[in-house]
Formats: sequence, C-alpha cells, structure tokens
Amino acid sequence: MPDAPDVDEWTRRGPTTGREAMLQIRAVKAYYDGSLGSRGARLLADSGFATFRRIVLPQTASAISSGALLVALYTISDFGAVQLMRYDTLTRAIWTTRLADQATSFALSAILLVLAALVVAAVALALYTSLGRQLIPLVETYRADLEQQLSAALGQPVYIGQLKGGWNRLSPNVEIRDIQFGPAGDGISVRSVQAELDVSASLFYRLPVFQHIIINGVASEVHHLGGPDWRIGSQWALDLAAHKPAEQPAQPDKSRSSAGRDEQPLWLRWLQLQKSIELTDWQLVAFDPDQTREVLNVERLALRNQGPNHEFDSHIEWGREQVASIRAMASMQGDLWPWNKQHGEVYLDVQSQEWSRFIPDNLPSGLKVDNFS
Repeated sequence: MPDAPDVDEWTRRGPTTGREAMLQIRAVKAYYDGSLGSRGARLLADSGFATFRRIVLPQTASAISSGALLVALYTISDFGAVQLMRYDTLTRAIWTTRLADQATSFALSAILLVLAALVVAAVALALYTSLGRQLIPLVETYRADLEQQLSAALGQPVYIGQLKGGWNRLSPNVEIRDIQFGPAGDGISVRSVQAELDVSASLFYRLPVFQHIIINGVASEVHHLGGPDWRIGSQWALDLAAHKPAEQPAQPDKSRSSAGRDEQPLWLRWLQLQKSIELTDWQLVAFDPDQTREVLNVERLALRNQGPNHEFDSHIEWGREQVASIRAMASMQGDLWPWNKQHGEVYLDVQSQEWSRFIPDNLPSGLKVDNFS
C-alpha cells in the first residue's frame, strides 16, 4: 500500500479534525458514496479491477441485466432481418412451417411465447429490484415522523438515533438503532431492531411477514405498584385495567362458544407466520410492591417457524438474590393456537441450586415452602 507510513502515523495519533487530514477523510467518505465511490477507491489505491468489482459493478448490475434482457427479448422476437439472411430462428421456423407442418409451427409458437413471458418477467423483476434499491434508502427521511407517531401512541417521548434502509437480494430490510422510549436514561432503551421483509409471503397472506426480526439490547426497570398499577422507570405509569378488553356477552350456543375458544388471535397468527424472531441481550429488572428486586437477563431467545413446524431456543438468567441459568429448547408441530393441539419435544436444562427463594412468600391458603431444590 503506497500510503502505509501515513496510515500508521494517522493510527498512532488517533482521530483528528485538522486540515492536514482532509484528503484522507474525503477519500474514505467518497469510497462509500454512490456517486463518488470509484474516485474514492482510486484515492485509496485500489486497483482498477478491484474498483470495478467492488464499486462500479454493484451499482450498474441492475442496468446491465435490464439491458441484456431487453436485447434477448428483441432477439427472440425479431423476424425481418433473420428472414432476409435466411438464418433459422424460432420466428423464421414458425413462418416456414405454418402451412406444411402446423403441429411443429404451433409447438415452436408455444416455446416462443414461454420464452417471451420469461424474459418479460425477468425484466419486471430487474425493474423491481432496481427501483427498490433506489427508493429504500429514502426510509431515513421518515425518522422524525416515526418518532412523532410513536410518541402520540405511547404518550411518552420517543427518540430514534438512526433509521436505515437496505436491500438484500429481492427483499427490503430496515435497521433502527438507539431507540429510547420515555425520558433519556429512563423508560425503555433498545440498542437495535433489524427486520427483513418477505415480499411474496406478505402478498400471499396479506399480512407483513418477515424473513427475520432481531431485537437487541433492551433494558428497562418495571415496578409493580399493586393491583393493575405498574410503572416503567420512574415516570411512565401504566394502568393495565384501562387496557383490559371488555367482556363479551354470554353465548348460549355451546358450539359457538367452543369455536370462539379455538379461534386463533390475529397477533398469534401473525407471530407464527414470521420466519425467524430473535431477542438478544435483554436486561430487565422488576420490583414487586414490597420492593423485592427480580432480574431477568435474556441472552438469547429465538423462535423459528416453517409452516406447521416451530423451533424454540432460549438461554436466560432469572432470579432474585442470585440469578439462575435456564436453557430451553423445543421442537413442536401444529398451530400455536390452541396450545393443547401441539405435539413435539421439549428440552429443559436448569442450573442445580436452591429454588426456594423463587417462590413468593405470600402463597394462598397459608401455604409455605421451606425447601425446594
């Protein structure tokens, strides 16, 4: 690398904002910029082939594929030039056999129609991918609107550090970083949320279906004040009684009542449609009305769905004075609702220790457990 001594010196001195570093900073920024990427790569001493492979080709791939498909569509449908040149193609063979051998002519016409349909579909797919790659970065401009909508829905200030859109093959993806629900340093903080949409499944089920959803780094304190009253942090008060759904009138028809119990809730139907949901690095602290502290650390909790098959994998730490490690894995078949119609295997690994401290002191009917391990 020609500028290795300068890079070593820059690394030794650390970050700088001086004017002497302007050229290096400009080169690094231009390297990742869509319009100046090739010039930035040349400033960073990339070879011509490396610049083409890493910068130019990804930006022009959609245009190249679209142009090639259009040329292919014109080539397989052209007739005048190949007829004059007496060169056999599908169109000329269809013309020459239209009277003498109609069966062959019909078969060749069907082949030409299928090829044309495939090319048109490929052109439409390339256009969809090209437009998606151009438009998905604009999701960043909706950060302020998303903050306002969430704040209005929750009644608390919401801050989003970064909202970024990207593209992976045929699917758009979104990443949200540094989310804060409630006042700064209080409420609920989320390090990042990543989601990749499954476009074909979403259109089929008419619900948003994601290839994966990853929620990382959630931290919060929850206080139970008694009854339906809860508080998140020190200021966010919740009254769960106000959100309790109204009771439905009694239904004398037993068959209808049974059908209502077996009806799958919409949120549960949405949950089992998602390909993968993963929660990582959660730290939750809860306090009961007696200010007894309880900790729940979720190192990893994952749910994967593939049709009627569901896999669950979790590793959590939970406890009061001392946390206990719990590992659970399950492989189930059947709908998530109703629960009693599922079958499968469950594996549970619980750390060996005294579990009496996890049992509440105020058990009903005067019950008391002195030792449980």
